[in-house]
Amino acid sequence: MRCNTVRKKLDHFARQELAPRLRASIEAHLSQCPDCRGHLARQERLAALLENIPEPPSVPEGFGDRLMAAARQRQAGRPVPGFRRRIGWRWASVPLGEHAARAAVLAGGLLVGVLMGQQTWQSVHTAGARQTSQADPLAVYAMDSLSDAPGGSLAESYLALTTTSNHNGN
Repeated sequence: MRCNTVRKKLDHFARQELAPRLRASIEAHLSQCPDCRGHLARQERLAALLENIPEPPSVPEGFGDRLMAAARQRQAGRPVPGFRRRIGWRWASVPLGEHAARAAVLAGGLLVGVLMGQQTWQSVHTAGARQTSQADPLAVYAMDSLSDAPGGSLAESYLALTTTSNHNGN
């Protein structure tokens, strides 16, 4: 037998839950394999330790009822937690200067974002206008494979829709 197979069955072997033939096969393996004997010895020591664990102390009579009564009494004076209770009025305890600083940082961030977005849009728009007038639409949109489409095909219709100018000349 292989060590992996024997080790999987050592628990059943130690509790004498195996068929006699399988038990004899494992005993033969254990007589020749010191590693598996070591595993069996550790497993037997663990089983002995687990058997000697003292039982947990019993719960006193009426302990659960006393615990629940104390919890109800403690909760009696408090309001039921709700949405407003969870959020609370924490914002009121923060100094006004801190609120002003947070608002200023937020406004500054928004202003920087708007300015950057405006500059980006303008540069892309002007560069795009220059490129559109000079570039071949088939190359820009990587539609070179559609350039030799036969007349009346779906590819030709798609090219016609995507490469023609709109009413404004764009």
